[in-house]
Amino acid sequence: MDKTPHRPFPVVSPVFKILLLTLFSLLTGCKKDVHSEAVEKQRQRVDSLMRASMENQKRLETEEELAERIRRMMNRNMKSTDSVFYNARVLQLPDSLMYAINLFGKVNQNGKILSFTKTMVTYDGNLAEGEMKGRYFRMDNPAPDLFNIYSLDTTAGKVNAYTLNTAEKKLSLRPMAPEINYYFNLLKQNTFKFDIEEEDRFFRTLKAHQVTKDSVIDSIFQKAEVYNDPNQILPADLRSPFRLFWIRSDQGTRNILFSESGDSAVSAITLSGKSHSKGALTWTHSRFVNDSVFKQYKVTDSLVLDDPHLVVYQKDSVTNTFAYDRAFTFNRLSSDTVRTLHDYPQRYPALADSIFEITSAVFEMNGRKAFWRYTIAYDKASNPTSRVGVKVYYKDLMDEDNSRLIFRLPQFGTPSKSTLRNLLYPEAIFPTEDLNFDGATDLSFTKGTDNNGNPTLVVYLYDKTSGRFKRTPELDGVSADGKIITDPTNQRLLYPGYIGSGHLSVSIVHPGEKGKGSKEIYWTTGDEKAPRLHYQKMLNNAVIEKQSPLPDSLPVVESNLKNTLIQWILTRENAQ
Repeated sequence: MDKTPHRPFPVVSPVFKILLLTLFSLLTGCKKDVHSEAVEKQRQRVDSLMRASMENQKRLETEEELAERIRRMMNRNMKSTDSVFYNARVLQLPDSLMYAINLFGKVNQNGKILSFTKTMVTYDGNLAEGEMKGRYFRMDNPAPDLFNIYSLDTTAGKVNAYTLNTAEKKLSLRPMAPEINYYFNLLKQNTFKFDIEEEDRFFRTLKAHQVTKDSVIDSIFQKAEVYNDPNQILPADLRSPFRLFWIRSDQGTRNILFSESGDSAVSAITLSGKSHSKGALTWTHSRFVNDSVFKQYKVTDSLVLDDPHLVVYQKDSVTNTFAYDRAFTFNRLSSDTVRTLHDYPQRYPALADSIFEITSAVFEMNGRKAFWRYTIAYDKASNPTSRVGVKVYYKDLMDEDNSRLIFRLPQFGTPSKSTLRNLLYPEAIFPTEDLNFDGATDLSFTKGTDNNGNPTLVVYLYDKTSGRFKRTPELDGVSADGKIITDPTNQRLLYPGYIGSGHLSVSIVHPGEKGKGSKEIYWTTGDEKAPRLHYQKMLNNAVIEKQSPLPDSLPVVESNLKNTLIQWILTRENAQ
C-alpha cells in the first residue's frame, strides 16, 4: 500500500504572474519617490494579495493532487479490468490532519454498467490501510486519537462504521458496529413547516399514494385519509426506520413521522400541520436539532371574547422538546408555553356623544350567576385607533337570572376612567376574598389614604340571608399593600401599614363572633435593621393587654421590614 505523504509544491499561476508584473510596474513607476507613503501602502497590499494567492493555489493543488494520486493507486491495485475509478473528491474532516477521499467508480456486470463508491482516509499525509464501502458522511471523536467514521453504501442500502486509532504506528480502518443515530446526518431536511396553500389540490395530486387496507394505520388514524408522503427525507437507497404520511381529517391536515419498533410499539409525531378545534386554529412546525433532540413548535390562535365592544384573540406558543433515538421513538423532555392576548376594542360613531351601558361575561359568585353592568361614555381624549378609553359612571353587580341589581359599587370604588379592555376582559372582578371566613365572597375597596400614605380599605360582607352585600365598618382599616391579608388558619385579618420613620404596625382583627370587638396591634421602633417590637390588645377600643417592648425580638431584617414582621406574626401565632 502506498504510504507516501502528499506534499505540496509551488506552481506559478496566471494570477500570480499578474501580481508580479503589477508589483514590478508599481516599483518602477515610483523610483523618484520610494519613500512615498502611498507607494508603501500599495506595496503592502500587493504583497498581501500575492501571499493569499499562493496559499489558495497551494491548497487547491494539494487536494487535487491527493485525489488524483489515490485514484490512480486504487486503479493500479484493481484486480479486475471490469472496474475503474473515474473520479475522486477530497474532503477535509473536522480534524485538520485528516482527509477523506471519496472514490467514484463504475463496474461492468454482465454487460450492465453499475456505479459504486469507496472512501479512503489519510492522516497527517499517511494513507490508512483498508477501505470504506460507500461515501463518507460523518466522523466522531469519542476519545483522544480515536475516530469513528461513517459511510453510506447506496449499493447495499446501509450505513457502515469504521474506527481509526491515530496513535498506532500502523494506521488501519477497522469495521465496527454503528453506535450513534447516524440518520440525522443523512436527512435531506431537518426543518418542517406547513406551507400548503390549496389543500384540495394538494391531496388530489396524491391519489396514487393513498394508504388503504393497512390495519395498523387504520387503527391509529381512524376517520382520516392517509397518504404516503412522496417527499422522503432519507436517501432513497437507504432502509428507513420510519415512514412519512399526510393525514387529512375533519380536524385538519398533518405531516406525520411514523415508526414501528421491534417490540410492536409505534411512535407517531407531527412534523408540520394545521388543525382547528372550537374556534381555535393551530399551526405546527418542527426541526431536528441534532441526533438526539427534536423540537416541535405549536402556535394556537383562539377567539376568547367576541363582545360587541371588544374582540380578544389569545395566542399560545408552545415549544415541546423531545429526546429521540435511532429507531425514531420520541420521549417528551419539556413543554414551555408563552401566552399573549391581542384585543380589538370597538368604537361606534353613533355612540360618540352618548352615555350607554355595556355588560361583562357571566361569572359565578356566591352560588349565583352574575355579571357587571357598566354605565360609560367614550373618553374623547383617548386614541380610537390603538385603545378605546371610557369614563365610568356606575359599576353594578347584576343577577344574571333576573337582571336585578345585587350591588352598586360606591363612587370611590368605581374607576372614573378605564378602557374597554380592562372592563370586559379579563373580567375585572375583585380578587376573591372571604373576609369573615364563612365561605362567601366579600368585597373591599380603597378609599383614599391615611396621613402616612397607606390606602384606606372599606369592607362589604356578603349576607347569605338577603343575598346582598352589607357595609361592615368594624373591618375597615389601612393596608400598605392596598389589600387585606387573610389568615384562614387562625381566622383573622392582617392590616400592615407604615407609621413613619420607616417603621411599621400590623393590626389584627378577628371577624368572627369569638373575637368580635377585639383588635391586636404590633408595631416597631428603634433601629430598622434590628427593631424593637411592641404589642397591645384592645377590646371595644380599650387597651386590655400591653407589652412594650416584647421580650421576643424580630430576626435581623435584611431588606423588607413589612414582610419580615408579617411572617414573624404568622409563624409565632401558628406555633402557639
